Amino acid sequence: MYYINDKEIEKRLQFIPTLITAMEELQSEPEAGLVHYFAQDRTLHLAIEVITDVGSYIIDGYLMREASSYEDIITVIAGENVLSQQIVDPIIKLVQERRNLVQDYYELPQHTLSIDNDQLKALCLILQTFKQDVELYLEQNT
Repeated sequence: MYYINDKEIEKRLQFIPTLITAMEELQSEPEAGLVHYFAQDRTLHLAIEVITDVGSYIIDGYLMREASSYEDIITVIAGENVLSQQIVDPIIKLVQERRNLVQDYYELPQHTLSIDNDQLKALCLILQTFKQDVELYLEQNT
């Protein structure tokens, strides 16, 4: 029998609407300097952490192939049909930006991660789809 840490997965999935709200607020405010930049980066960082944390819990709980990197977490769960195919590539691209956010944060004022409102809007939809896909997978496999 598998041990699925559904409580930890659920905590992270329930945080996604908060991230979406933050992204919507970032879209509605004009880009105004350093505070906006840091707010955007932190929101994106948290989105990446939620996705990779949930992916890791699923991999561990369902005894899937061990992931060799953050990007590979997505590849593994996508290969197990946890995610809709249309969100896999955008999520991998987002996760690839983790290094910029966590290790290259000193590259101010702007590094390659700054995204525009259309990209934030698309990311909101991707996060919502990720949440729905994971919930459906858990429902069908527990």
